[in-house]
Amino acid sequence: MPGIHYFPRYSGSENAATNNTLLLVGRIYEHSPIAASQFLTEICGEQIAIGIEILQQTRTGGAVPDGLILQEEFKVLVEAKVGAPVDEGQLLRYVKSFKDEKQKILLLITRREQENIGKIREKILGISKDIRFVHITYKKICDLLKDQFQDWEVGIRQVVEDYEAYCMENGLYDRHEDWMRIVPCIWSFPFVEKYGIYFHPSDRGYDSEFAYHGIYYDRTVHYIFKNDSVFDAKLNNETLEKTHIHGRKTDEYDDKIKKMIAEVKAEAGRDISNGYRFFCGKEAYATRFKKASKRGMWQRWRFVNLKEIVGTFSDTKDLAEKLRGKEWK
Repeated sequence: MPGIHYFPRYSGSENAATNNTLLLVGRIYEHSPIAASQFLTEICGEQIAIGIEILQQTRTGGAVPDGLILQEEFKVLVEAKVGAPVDEGQLLRYVKSFKDEKQKILLLITRREQENIGKIREKILGISKDIRFVHITYKKICDLLKDQFQDWEVGIRQVVEDYEAYCMENGLYDRHEDWMRIVPCIWSFPFVEKYGIYFHPSDRGYDSEFAYHGIYYDRTVHYIFKNDSVFDAKLNNETLEKTHIHGRKTDEYDDKIKKMIAEVKAEAGRDISNGYRFFCGKEAYATRFKKASKRGMWQRWRFVNLKEIVGTFSDTKDLAEKLRGKEWK
């Protein structure tokens, strides 16, 4: 069954990145204003109080009223970059947008760390010492959210995981050789296990910026392989018509794909002879990389940074051995 997306995938533009990041903050706020306050505090590096404060018999303006309902005023201006370079002049112009707010924060979000942040910060402070200039990457936003919610907070965890998937699918932070896409297989697991080829409908799209696939079933990654060739395939009688998507252009996997299509039809009653994408690796290695939480995967796939989990590894076989016994959240 196709997964549910909370964040639109139709555009990789800066407007889409900004909109989806603001939507993320809005979703967190709907879930819990306290959680939204904690999240913004982590990002901005200073306490951001969201919601009202209720006080009793507190002196204010030379008098002591019976009660006081207070909400601190703050403003966070957000500039999100995807492909365009950071525009120093643009950021300096934003300084004029602040008025008499108690907290003034200018937040810049980019794919990668930027070398000129210190220089920009000095210029902003030269205009106004009341403005806090904060730079953060999309990856850092995702990292901050990974441990913020408990397992039982299923709804908001789905939102956070989908935001991370959106960032990865749109290349908002670099992955390449150190990243693996974990894909859940339920009815398809016996076929993927046998042939070492993963498949899903072509219209789900594909992001090539990761090196490995992890085959997931029953809260565990059982097999991994390094991506070699990716094709959209159509089996017309005995002829396999392929459209190359990524990796090597080769006929090496044709016989396996044909046999897999036939067995899926015969044993599972499903037709994958047209409209499917096949992800092929030279060899799939057995492992046992368990999901730490009790709940299963709620999204179509999950990305993990292999370097953060196992450190260095020499090849896929070595990686499989080092992942054995490890856990991921």
